[in-house]
Amino acid sequence: MCLGFRSFLCFVVLGLTQPLFCYGQSTCEIIAQRLKSGDLLNIESLLNTTMDCPNLLGQVYLRKGNNQEAENYFNEALSRAKSNKSLRAEALNNLGLVYWNTGNTNKGREFIKEALELRINEFGENHELTAASFNDLGLILSGKNPDLALTHYESALGIYQTIYGNEHEKTIQASINTGVVYRAVEYY
Repeated sequence: MCLGFRSFLCFVVLGLTQPLFCYGQSTCEIIAQRLKSGDLLNIESLLNTTMDCPNLLGQVYLRKGNNQEAENYFNEALSRAKSNKSLRAEALNNLGLVYWNTGNTNKGREFIKEALELRINEFGENHELTAASFNDLGLILSGKNPDLALTHYESALGIYQTIYGNEHEKTIQASINTGVVYRAVEYY
């Protein structure tokens, strides 16, 4: 978001509550802002202007339900991230979600497990991205193996509680995910 002195450099599109872009921001930064705020409509015009951030572009298409295009971008990100473990883990995790979303649960689980291993090695067990992979593994396993899904959801919940406390949106979502599995397997 544009703040302070730079705010006069922002171009505001009518009807938006936040600037669409700011002078000096990269296209990838703008896409990341719009994606984080859930503003997919205002990303559309940016999609064909860059190939600098294939993971972000893949996330846009995944949220729009275009799994094939998302997979293409995530594979591009994976091929670019050979030595960058963080970007490689992000691409693997995203590909895992695409495969799960298209019904290939086993392949999705394998990709997210690999992403989780990379994230644990790169960031440790108490990192937000590690928690995200635990949560995504729980998501993938919740239909086939609720007990294992619960283990992963509880791992994510513990990490989010350590990082953010109990009132943060990620902690709350992980708590909801855990509760859904508890209810499904009647552990309450």
